[in-house]
Amino acid sequence: MGRQGVAVSQMSSLPISRYFGNKYDSNVATIVPKDPSHLAAVWAFCTAPQFFESVRALDQKLNVTNATFGKVPFDLAHWRQVAAEKYPHGLPRPFSSDPRQWLFSGRPEGSDQPLHVGVARLLGYRWPRQTGSGFPDCPPLVPMGWKPSPTTTVLCASQRSIASSPLQAAYASFLLLLSAPSTSVP
Repeated sequence: MGRQGVAVSQMSSLPISRYFGNKYDSNVATIVPKDPSHLAAVWAFCTAPQFFESVRALDQKLNVTNATFGKVPFDLAHWRQVAAEKYPHGLPRPFSSDPRQWLFSGRPEGSDQPLHVGVARLLGYRWPRQTGSGFPDCPPLVPMGWKPSPTTTVLCASQRSIASSPLQAAYASFLLLLSAPSTSVP
């Protein structure tokens, strides 16, 4: 893992992400503070609307150049204070509820697309964090266990008996799990 900073897409709305020293696309600029203790202040500034406004005041083109980011005024004392108020326990750990993201946990509950995640899991798909891949600052995954209620077990068993293939049975069981209010979905 290299030096940490902020990765900024150079296109349109300038979305940002944490940067952990990995390789990146040519449409991304990185802002890496010389002093690592300034990272929270840089993050607080880049996530604030003032960052976008300051960059766009200097460069209105669709794609912003690396040089433009170096010209943006930055008041370290002010943004350190903002960061201390906003992040008293340090920067938040990386998280995503979007199953298309590399750090997604693979759990349907809390996902942006629970049905898709559940079906993918039933078909055997595993997200990188479920296969043991480690990612910087990501909280560890808890073991996934399913504790069915007696009602769910009976419904699933009855669905499996009328399904014509294992895939149909798995899909039918999953749909029943979603509709059962007392069920915990893995």
